[in-house]
Amino acid sequence: MSAAAVRNGEGRHPVVMLLLFVAVVIVSAGALAPVLWAAGKAFAAMVETRGWREVPVVGWFGGKLAESDFGRYFGRAFLVSALGWLWPFLRWMGVGREGLGLEPNPRRWVDYVGGFVVASGMLLAMGGYFVWRGAYDWRIDPKLSGKIGRVLMSAAVVPVLEEFLFRGVFLGMAMRAARRGVAMVVVSGLFAVLHLIKPPDPLPASLASEPIRWWSGFEMTGIIFRSYGDLGLFVSEFATLLMVGLILAWARGFTKSLALPMGLHAGWVFGVGMFALVSRTSKGLRRGHWEIGEGAWQVPLIGENLKLGLAPLVVLGLTAVVVGVLWRTRRRAE
Repeated sequence: MSAAAVRNGEGRHPVVMLLLFVAVVIVSAGALAPVLWAAGKAFAAMVETRGWREVPVVGWFGGKLAESDFGRYFGRAFLVSALGWLWPFLRWMGVGREGLGLEPNPRRWVDYVGGFVVASGMLLAMGGYFVWRGAYDWRIDPKLSGKIGRVLMSAAVVPVLEEFLFRGVFLGMAMRAARRGVAMVVVSGLFAVLHLIKPPDPLPASLASEPIRWWSGFEMTGIIFRSYGDLGLFVSEFATLLMVGLILAWARGFTKSLALPMGLHAGWVFGVGMFALVSRTSKGLRRGHWEIGEGAWQVPLIGENLKLGLAPLVVLGLTAVVVGVLWRTRRRAE
């Protein structure tokens, strides 16, 4: 194989390289988490001993580092690893915008805003319905004013990063090697699995307190993957995330742009976050009155938030239908 072919990423199966990237990120996160923990706690101790608690930004940051548990450090290690390996990975594969199948979109803001309104509107309508049915109660979070900004920030930033990574880079690469439908399923499954890589709450005793050791990140990874054996978790979280990924992948393929997926994703993040600030689960929901099935096959109709349960799956499907009808109608009109 020529040097030019190597530089252009020829001979490297995109799906295999995608799975390799994920494996490298997971291993790197496990190794990095204890390092971030040690560095964060050392900085927090320095802020305390040197009397910097009242210094703007520095004092606040030191306080956040001090109160964060190992689970939060693990999550940040995963994010840092993914972003850190992304650029070398793209260079190695020789991937540019043209190779990802994306095209300029002159109506990108229409797509973004339209996707946001449809996604958030239908999700919040579902939340209102379940308040009416008694699964949730209205309750304004006492720290509402301070948390709204966090929800808005998440809705603005997270979809941009994740859509660029998953529907932009990963899906674009997968479609170079496999049929469009297969690529969508593979990348959407990957999207779902990676979103489930989150620390358990509460943390196990071995990770809830010091000492954190060099292998603690790998221990956390093992605990997370073992939790996938829970059927209720699979139905209520994995299936929902898979549906989200498939809808976003379809939106990307239909428009050949990331604007509509970003808008839909932002709408869902906003809807889940805002509903959580103005509601709480009812006693009936906490006692399992909204679950169907028995034993290992028992799954929630609606869970502790708008992401969990069978009902969100139905609403996601309806959202996809509405978006498909509206955008196809607009395309025919043009």
